[in-house]
Amino acid sequence: MSKTESQTTSGETKTTNSDAEWTPERWGYGWGEGTQQGRNGSDEPAPEWWTDAYEMRMRFGIPEFDPDAFEYDVYPDVLIHEKPAERTSSAGGTDWLKVGERGCGKSTDNLHWSCRLMDENDEKVIWRGSPNRSEWTPFADWATVWLPRHSGVDARWVFEDDTREPESIGSLDDIARSVRYYDDVLDLVDQLGDHPAGTFNVVYPDASFSGCSEISRKSSRVSGTLPFTPEWIAGEDDEPTPLTHWWFAFMLARIEFANSNGWWSWMFDEAADLVPPSVEQDEHKTHSKLMLFRNLMQDSRRSRFSVYLTIHRESQINWRVREEHMWRVDMPDSTPNPRRKSKRSIPHGFSTVPMISDIMSDRQIGQALMFNERNFSLYQWSDIKADDDGEGVLKLGLGEPTSTPSIDEAQRDLSEVSE
Repeated sequence: MSKTESQTTSGETKTTNSDAEWTPERWGYGWGEGTQQGRNGSDEPAPEWWTDAYEMRMRFGIPEFDPDAFEYDVYPDVLIHEKPAERTSSAGGTDWLKVGERGCGKSTDNLHWSCRLMDENDEKVIWRGSPNRSEWTPFADWATVWLPRHSGVDARWVFEDDTREPESIGSLDDIARSVRYYDDVLDLVDQLGDHPAGTFNVVYPDASFSGCSEISRKSSRVSGTLPFTPEWIAGEDDEPTPLTHWWFAFMLARIEFANSNGWWSWMFDEAADLVPPSVEQDEHKTHSKLMLFRNLMQDSRRSRFSVYLTIHRESQINWRVREEHMWRVDMPDSTPNPRRKSKRSIPHGFSTVPMISDIMSDRQIGQALMFNERNFSLYQWSDIKADDDGEGVLKLGLGEPTSTPSIDEAQRDLSEVSE
């Protein structure tokens, strides 16, 4: 077994193993099967220490978190969630906007951050499931995949090798630890509320938008009803609602209508898909949905709901969303970090930054800078790879349902919106 150790800039010891030093096989379990969450409801519960997050750390060589290793409290304050604040200065949920060009390790750091959140706070991580992206698959042994019951699902592996044909996937149970189905957006939030804490949840949006218009109609945050029109319902002269708009309804359901108020963290990569820089009040009421998102961000912390967005450049998302984020993460993409004397580099929503000089241009992948207006912390993360080393990309087609009732529901929602 190969094993290397190096001292990080924060004082942590980073251990990376080609194979795990600890495995669950000695107890007769595979990865993800013997943990507290994996044995949930079993007659023989797992020991208290044996959690999903613990196995993730053992499998990928992630050291135990040491908040005292950081000179400033920025990183620990964002990571450790508590209410009221006792160990940190941040009560409630937190947020960050992670900025970095392609190939700088954003997705790997998101996985690392997810494990930390589960390990430190025993909280539920909600990972944005995208039809064309599958960066979550290294955590597949511990993942619960949530799929819409009222959307057709076509899953397949697509390979980088052009000579290799895509491979159809009969069931996602062959990939993830478990697959769950939800009827509408509120049903999903209720089921997640009852789901075990300390879990990694990959949520795919519902192409039928079941329940989305209904909860917007019930919400005091919205004037009128927001339209959510499936592709198979839209008329010839109408544009179907972009699938990413489902996430506006998800956020509304969690913050305003959820029965559970436990710790949740929402990990959303490629945030430009959701809140682009230029937004108009079109037939989808996109501007109203953006303003709803901003309003929900203001209440997310008190609802113990943390929002973590990832983008390539600051200018890729709307300024109203940027100014709601209290923390930034600058990634190692060969560009300089924001600096106090360079006014143009200071992020929108910040009056200043604590960094005086450029400390990121020469950093290698695996190191990042987290900061707010007062302090900053350098940190590192372990390499996280799937067993197949990223050979294929999991793609999920989400489309028209085969069951008539869901189509009738969508038509009813559409008629109520038009009225």
